Amino acid sequence: MSEGPGSDPGEQLESGTGRPSTGDRAVDEVIASLDALALAGTPVHQHVAAFEHAHQGLRDALAGAGEPDAGA
Repeated sequence: MSEGPGSDPGEQLESGTGRPSTGDRAVDEVIASLDALALAGTPVHQHVAAFEHAHQGLRDALAGAGEPDAGA
């Protein structure tokens, strides 16, 4: 069986997304921004900038992993 975020069927879902929380607020916000990109019907030529922004957000979250307030 798979373990980790999303593996517990009773895990709290992020409001409105139907996705389980990753347990890290910053990562959840990046994922939500990508969901919003898809829902907004953003033109494809604007996707690159959104993906670069999401990538930087994930890098920042990873750099802060293990810090006392990481993901709070």
